Amino acid sequence: MSDLDLSHLPDDVASHLLSKIPNTSTTASRGGGDSSASTGRRLQVTWASQVKPESVEFMEDGRIPIGKLTVLAGDPGLGKSQYTCLIAAKMSRSARVLMLNAEDDESDTLRPRMAAAGANLENVGFVKMRDEHGDDGLVLPDDGAQLRAKVEQTGATLVVVDPIMAHLGGRVDGYRDQDVRRALAPLHNMGSDLGVTVIVVAHLKKGAEQMALNKIGGSIGFGASARNVLAFARDPDDPDGDQGDRRILGHIKGNNGRLQDAQLYQIETAWDGFVETSRLVYTGDSEQSVQDLLAPPQVKAPTKIELAKEFLSKALAQGPRSTLEVTSEAEAQGISDRTLTRARGDMGVRSERGEDARFYLSLPTSANRTPANLPGESVVGTGGRQDTLSLSEFGSSEPNPETSAMSAMSANSADPQGVAEVPGQGRPIPTAGPEGASS
Repeated sequence: MSDLDLSHLPDDVASHLLSKIPNTSTTASRGGGDSSASTGRRLQVTWASQVKPESVEFMEDGRIPIGKLTVLAGDPGLGKSQYTCLIAAKMSRSARVLMLNAEDDESDTLRPRMAAAGANLENVGFVKMRDEHGDDGLVLPDDGAQLRAKVEQTGATLVVVDPIMAHLGGRVDGYRDQDVRRALAPLHNMGSDLGVTVIVVAHLKKGAEQMALNKIGGSIGFGASARNVLAFARDPDDPDGDQGDRRILGHIKGNNGRLQDAQLYQIETAWDGFVETSRLVYTGDSEQSVQDLLAPPQVKAPTKIELAKEFLSKALAQGPRSTLEVTSEAEAQGISDRTLTRARGDMGVRSERGEDARFYLSLPTSANRTPANLPGESVVGTGGRQDTLSLSEFGSSEPNPETSAMSAMSANSADPQGVAEVPGQGRPIPTAGPEGASS
């Protein structure tokens, strides 16, 4: 600033102008200078030619990458923890595993399940934080450094965090992407640096999400930052439905390899000494789509014929009713004569004439079809379509004066669905004679 000559200006004006000119230190702090110098952080560039290529190894046939973070997601109570126990038991036969579980008790749930799954219990460690007030759960990212130190000390090769939302620190918003990624960072780094496989359990959120990955509870950061995502769901083909024990494990996301086929499992009762428990048993592969498994249930709209059948079931539930009356009610509900006719035939609805010469409809198993309630003998016993033909079935689309007149004449004495032919026109009309007969 020695090149700037302000001597010709009054002192107060010169001082004001000088105060508006930023110096070097101001530029460094406000203009993007090295603000991280005080923390020891430095920007580093690694050229691709200096990176040694490495292949990714997997557990469980390509479903769980070693040294990476895997998310296991599913609705509560389906058996996600059963699956983590199964994987941990397999790993424990040759290496140590650490389990962080905030929901299940170690003595009555975790230990018995691990034993039932065939674990080497000497290699299974349950992790808690302890202070002067007693045991507490480990929280992330606060306790990430201590967890890493324990992994290095024990030589564990698998860490299970179940569920992840219960292990987030109080200052972490599980629905904020930046917070979630910061909380998961210690797990990512531990896996990458130490070759440790990390599985975190997450619940699914409610709602009609279109993509399965977006159904993971909390921030999208859980599914986005994980290199691998598995989904646990009920087997839709289970004959016992919601009460059944069949499950499907699907592969939603796999950054380090192709997606694997879904697997079928069965929850079985097992014992750890005298303690009853359960275990997950693999039963085969499935062609089910995970996207379909996690998609919200689609309500199928009933067909016209289904609506007509439902109408007839309710309309005739109390016993025989006048054909004309039932037909009029159906028309008022938007059920066409043609559709009602088909529904009558499919259901085996009977059409009979009473002593008053009017025709009545009744369900084939109607308990109220007694001689006292319906005097007279049956004219048509089968209730088939031959006695319920309608104008629409003959292609008539325009109103016919003769048809309307004759229908009105026969309304009180015959089944309005009987048909005859208009002389010289070959078109069907309602008759005044017995149902199914020509006038």
